[in-house]
Amino acid sequence: MVNKRREYNTIKKKYDEIGKGKVRLTESTLILEQPIDPNKTVYQFPVLESDPPVNQEEIRLNINDEFVATECGLFIVANIFAEADANTISSMWFTTPPYEIGTAGLVNMQNLYRGFLKMTVNNVTYIDKWDTKKHEYRGVTQFQNSSVGIPSSTAPQQRWSEDAMIALTPTITFSGAKKNLLELVMPNALIFPAGMVWTVPTAGQNLTISIQRIALVYRGWLAQNASSFQK
Repeated sequence: MVNKRREYNTIKKKYDEIGKGKVRLTESTLILEQPIDPNKTVYQFPVLESDPPVNQEEIRLNINDEFVATECGLFIVANIFAEADANTISSMWFTTPPYEIGTAGLVNMQNLYRGFLKMTVNNVTYIDKWDTKKHEYRGVTQFQNSSVGIPSSTAPQQRWSEDAMIALTPTITFSGAKKNLLELVMPNALIFPAGMVWTVPTAGQNLTISIQRIALVYRGWLAQNASSFQK
């Protein structure tokens, strides 16, 4: 809480100094996703709501606002559904490739953690060669099916408030009035998502899990009506 208060005071002071003291400053999040493409080694993640297409699970930046990012996260995103209702699809995030995808998929998905991130605003690269390996986190528990005699399966240990999230020093500000370019660069392409599907037995029915997307997550401070469109 002390660090959050310090962050708030520092950022608020900066806006006061440039004549935007009335900006509404609140803790917030950006979630930016891209589908896995077997032909890509470079992914670009649009930041603004006005940049189509927008996945329904994304949280993007309005053109009227700015976002001061203090943490960055990288995640693997899978579609998940129960065998009894394949039409109801939800999503599941991972901080590391699950062993259940098999040896070939496990080895290939490591390419996600052998690359780097590049963060550019208005053609100025503020953060470059940010290695993605620092985002890989393998918890104490992994998937464990109902065959061991427990009532239901366990899921991988993941603390969403901190696992795979790394502090940004210095912070970076995305603006709705500027060109924001976020790039993920990998040494090799990831395999086609259809090859990363597996079934987890649970008590009662199976869960089918299919890796589909990559997610960049930024946590920090949303400055409402702070972009240069707003005077």
